[in-house]
Amino acid sequence: MRKIVFLHPAHYEQSMGGAEYQISLLIEFLKKQSASVEIYHIFEDNRTPIKNELNIQLVPLKKIKLNKRFGDRWFLYKKRIVAELERIQPDVIYTRFFSSWSGIAADFARQNNCTHIWALASDNDVTRLQQRVSLLKPLDFIENKWVKKAFNYANYILTQNRHQQEQLQTVYQREGILIRQSTDVCQEDTIVKPNSHIAICWIANLKAIKQPELFVELAERFKTNQSISFTMIGRPNKDYKELLQKAADRIPNFHYLGEIPNSEVNTQLSQSHILVNTSQYEGFSNTFVQAWMRKVVVVSLNSNPDGLLTDKEIGFVSGNPDELEKTIGDLVGNTDTIEKTGKKAFDYAQANHSYALNMAILTKLMGIDE
Repeated sequence: MRKIVFLHPAHYEQSMGGAEYQISLLIEFLKKQSASVEIYHIFEDNRTPIKNELNIQLVPLKKIKLNKRFGDRWFLYKKRIVAELERIQPDVIYTRFFSSWSGIAADFARQNNCTHIWALASDNDVTRLQQRVSLLKPLDFIENKWVKKAFNYANYILTQNRHQQEQLQTVYQREGILIRQSTDVCQEDTIVKPNSHIAICWIANLKAIKQPELFVELAERFKTNQSISFTMIGRPNKDYKELLQKAADRIPNFHYLGEIPNSEVNTQLSQSHILVNTSQYEGFSNTFVQAWMRKVVVVSLNSNPDGLLTDKEIGFVSGNPDELEKTIGDLVGNTDTIEKTGKKAFDYAQANHSYALNMAILTKLMGIDE
């Protein structure tokens, strides 16, 4: 029996983001792939009920309550994490988080003859340690010390795009293994778009790096055009409560659905024509792949992983809010472009981003025979 530990602060049934989605896909694949694996998930428990539908061994850690204004405090879990790893004696530890947890895993694996696989989750992960640490956040000095261990000692570092691979080689002289974001394959006959209007959506957890205010501003610019609908999906944040309330009051074709299950996200995408991304940067957005798989045209403000949007002609990159407005306006006025681009995106996703294709690479790294 091969023991695999997923060491990640958030459990995908308690809090779903891009990293958690990829972890859930991998666990599901492993469960189907082999009966000779025992899977554990060590995580920070936020007390939300877990059904544990994938039937794995749950190892919740009681949350440490400490003000984050002094920096990240993930290293404070070290003693408990190491105790659980010593109890489990894993063959493989998988992390997907820029924090001391990845460094703790790398250090444990080095001393206990097991394999540590670290999947980078953002372009910023590779260069973050080169950024100046504020003296007002002393805990970050300790965090960064542990993260450096992950860069130095992880057996395998997985990258989402070629840019991350190049940066990893330049900064740390490490060879990254490219594994693109994956998603479940969508059957073409389940994709049905409304004819009555152009459905535009934005999907992300509401936080500063995602710049949700720019999507609201975009909807504001088209608020008199009732042939367009704007739908925002994502975990709420008190910092944006007033913004969303004002948007609901003054933009008749704007709707905020809050955080919804991933299955409902996919349903929403199957009924959408355009996905707008306003993030400052991404690694490789999960929503891009989910959108392509459902014939959705991606219009991105900044992110263009490996140039795929433009090189494969499966989306558009705007660069600034004015260009974003122009791109949306041009697309709304040309439904043929939406249809042709969406079909190219679907064909590309089917050929390159099915999770069965990409997860098979991971199982080999984990030493699991097909």
